[in-house]
Amino acid sequence: MLFFRILGMAAYAAFGILILGFIFTNRHPVAIELFPFGATGEMPLYLVLCTLFALGLGIGLIHSSMVWLRMRARLRRSERAIAQLEKEIAARETTGQSQRTA
Repeated sequence: MLFFRILGMAAYAAFGILILGFIFTNRHPVAIELFPFGATGEMPLYLVLCTLFALGLGIGLIHSSMVWLRMRARLRRSERAIAQLEKEIAARETTGQSQRTA
């Protein structure tokens, strides 16, 4: 357990060092133009790329959350249908047994 904790912390540290290296090597400004709006500006390259990465991560998170919610709703509907069918089977078994004994 301690090994995995140390391994996880080492992975976070390595990831942090990689991000810092990326930031320090991509500090030069780039021209940004928002096409449909006609706005222009300059930003450091690392900021542009990190912003786009975060935006993509957010869109992916929203999409996967929607898929997960749909799957949960479908699961709940299926569980209710299974419970209803089990009740019907149990009711038919009890009526079938009472007719056999009579």
